Amino acid sequence: MSLPTGVTGTPVPLRRRWGGRPGVAGRLLIAVLLPVSILAIAAAALITQRYHTAQQASSVANNIPTLNGLVKLRSLLDQERIPVEASLRTSELGLNLPDIASIYGFSDESEGKARAAVNAQLRVLGRDAPSGFAAQIQALRREIDAGQIAATPADHAYGRLSDLVSATFAAQLSRLEARTADISQAATLNRTLTTLSNANDALGAAGSETGELSDLYLAPADQRAGELSALGAQAALYNAAAASLNSATGVVHAALVRLDRDQPWTKFEAAIAAAAAGAPPPAAGGVSVSASALPPGFGNLARIIPLAGLFSEGIAGLNQIYHLVAVAEQEARNSAADLRASSAADFRTLLMETLLAVGLTIILALLLARSISRPLRRLEGHARAVSSGDLELPALPARGPKETVVVSETFNDLVSNLRLLEAKTRALAECSFEDPILAEPLPGRLGQALHESVVVLSGSIVERDTLQHRLVHQATHDALTGLHNRAAAVEFLDQALARASRSSEAVAVLFVDLDDFKRANDTHGHAVGDAILKEIARRMADAARRGDFLARLGGDEFVVIAEGVGDGSEATAIATRLVEAASEPVDIDDVRVSVGACVGVAFALDGAADDPSQLLARADLAVYRAKQAGSSRVEIYDESMQRALIARAELERDLHGALDRGGNGLFLQYQPVIDAASGNLTSVEALVRWNRAGHGLCQPNDFIPAAETSDLIIRLDCWVLAAALAQQMQWRRSGLDDISVAVNISGRHLLSGQLTEHVTHALTTSGVRPDRLILELTETVLLADLPTVAVEMERLRSLGIRMAIDDFGTGYTSLAHLQHLTVDEIKIDRSFIQQLPGGRDSSLVRMVTELGHHLGVSIVAEGVETDDQLAALREVGCDSLQGFLIGRPLTVEQLDAWHLKRTSADETTRLDETA
Repeated sequence: MSLPTGVTGTPVPLRRRWGGRPGVAGRLLIAVLLPVSILAIAAAALITQRYHTAQQASSVANNIPTLNGLVKLRSLLDQERIPVEASLRTSELGLNLPDIASIYGFSDESEGKARAAVNAQLRVLGRDAPSGFAAQIQALRREIDAGQIAATPADHAYGRLSDLVSATFAAQLSRLEARTADISQAATLNRTLTTLSNANDALGAAGSETGELSDLYLAPADQRAGELSALGAQAALYNAAAASLNSATGVVHAALVRLDRDQPWTKFEAAIAAAAAGAPPPAAGGVSVSASALPPGFGNLARIIPLAGLFSEGIAGLNQIYHLVAVAEQEARNSAADLRASSAADFRTLLMETLLAVGLTIILALLLARSISRPLRRLEGHARAVSSGDLELPALPARGPKETVVVSETFNDLVSNLRLLEAKTRALAECSFEDPILAEPLPGRLGQALHESVVVLSGSIVERDTLQHRLVHQATHDALTGLHNRAAAVEFLDQALARASRSSEAVAVLFVDLDDFKRANDTHGHAVGDAILKEIARRMADAARRGDFLARLGGDEFVVIAEGVGDGSEATAIATRLVEAASEPVDIDDVRVSVGACVGVAFALDGAADDPSQLLARADLAVYRAKQAGSSRVEIYDESMQRALIARAELERDLHGALDRGGNGLFLQYQPVIDAASGNLTSVEALVRWNRAGHGLCQPNDFIPAAETSDLIIRLDCWVLAAALAQQMQWRRSGLDDISVAVNISGRHLLSGQLTEHVTHALTTSGVRPDRLILELTETVLLADLPTVAVEMERLRSLGIRMAIDDFGTGYTSLAHLQHLTVDEIKIDRSFIQQLPGGRDSSLVRMVTELGHHLGVSIVAEGVETDDQLAALREVGCDSLQGFLIGRPLTVEQLDAWHLKRTSADETTRLDETA
């Protein structure tokens, strides 16, 4: 059984294919954990709320003792204030009674204890004591002891101190209420805090009533109106606080009921109400004293004695209110403690319940996942085994959920079918077509389809063999001509050399290259070119000896391998017949085409020291020499060619080295091009020269053709481009920025697809304007691949550079082709200029010039060497001139001198004409 394959064709194990994906257990666990996580988050919020409630309740419980301390401070302050105020009032009435405080139920000793108690309570409160309280009471005491303050100012001072304590109490209580206001479980605590606040208000109002009553009855007559208003206000405050306390419950309500039933307090409140209503002071306050019975000067004592009973009753009731505040404070403390305990208990319970619920849910999810994943894991193990090719497996048990049971039973059936299919495949592989296993049917539609596939496969084996032979033939033969291809030729030549080394017979390799085939192909089209190749191949097969090996190497190149040739004359005879066969005209439909061929011959005398590639290279070199000599030629490889081959290899090596060293030994010369009408310098053609180390100056005709055979020419072109553009930038700095530079580009470079990129890089690096660069292509380059050349030229012109066709007229380019080539210049070859003036060449130059102008192309004449040629070219309308008459190829310094000389001569001519 085959495995899935990766990019390299090797099987991909299942563990690699599926190892990163989560299994069923993981998916179920994720599916369960997601809602559990949401539940846990919600529970965490609730738990946090319970914890916050407990913390707030604890904070309230811890701060309630501070409220109690403030209430106690206020109580102690009243115990200090009342005796002092009574003493000051009696003194203002003119009574000198040292023991007057005892009439009100106080003594001097109790006043000192009250001061000490207030001081002690301040120390207990510490930082929680009202701000500035200690300093204010000490200042008041000093004024009292020094007799520097009257009763009313002292009363007001004590009142301010009491208000300060009350405000501090209210602020503390407000902060506690704010802490629990947003807690839904703190309703009871909030209610007790409200009760405590109302009790504090009642205490403050009741305490102020005693002082205001004393001020009303004992103050001078002109102050009683104000004291009456103040007493009424305190009475109203007490009644409002008492009314709010009526809604209290529990021990606070019981304490309030006892206070309302207390007759002395009731009597005191009645007296307060009567006094607030404007009633006179009572006749007796529980102590009956007659003014006539008092010593002389003590008549005002009769005003004090009737109030003594009321003050005693008020102070007794005030003590009960203090008790009421203490009860309310204790109830608030208990409520806070209860809230703290209940919240802490809820926090612990909720936390445990949440953890238990999450744990149980995870356990149940794991158990559920296990009940599903265990059968699937067994199924996975069997699937891995089958994927690795193991079909000898026990049947899967029918366990687990219904779906897994169905899949397991189906998998068991599938494995059985695969075993049967494996047996059928093995029978097919062994070509055992009579094996009964092939006739055994497979169950189901899939089985039927597989059985039919086996039948088809068994019937296709013969077709496979036929196809294999066909593919082998295609791999070794040329599809167009039916001859052997290059690979088959190399293989046959290798075998022929091996046979020659055993028999000591010679092997001849005849390399055939057709003449003028590209011209015929471009002129008449590829269909005609293909027909020519097939006809030439047929003729060569007839011209070769029986048993000679004939192959097409590619394009218009063929090779004949002849074994057992006696000497060079026999190989030459074969080559001659091949040339004659190729030279006969070829008739295709209504077209007759003549091509021809050159043949290069190379020998292996015994085959021992030769290899196929070396022998083919020698034959190739020989045909190259033949084509240089002319058409329909035969050349035999000899030692001089070998030496030329070695010299050529050394030249390529040295040129590589020169380019590797940044162009060491390479330099440029520049031949000027002038405007035909004005004679002004318009451009220069950059011509590469090479001062080859150890050989001296090497001519371009020697090293450029060698570079053209490989990508070395591309490197050379790039060097020339960079050097010429760098010089162009130097001229720009010296004032010659109005001339252009022309660079010759090889056809190999153009067709490589890299030229546009290289030109862009050179322009960017040098900073030269694109319109100052002209790229020259020889006309023979256009014939290589005219459509591709046209596209590449258009890409180059889109950069802003100019394109020129060099040596125009030496190739076979039709003038009509100029309509399809986007060129800017045509440079007419020197061979046409040499015949001027007169002759057919003059008409040809004129025709090319007129056609070029019609197409918007500038015409440059090369090889201008005489004044007559110059005059003739100006007459036919050539735009630019280049040649030895204008200037030879010059170095940069020579060009500068040439340009300076012409400029000076022109200036002199103008001066003479002016004179």
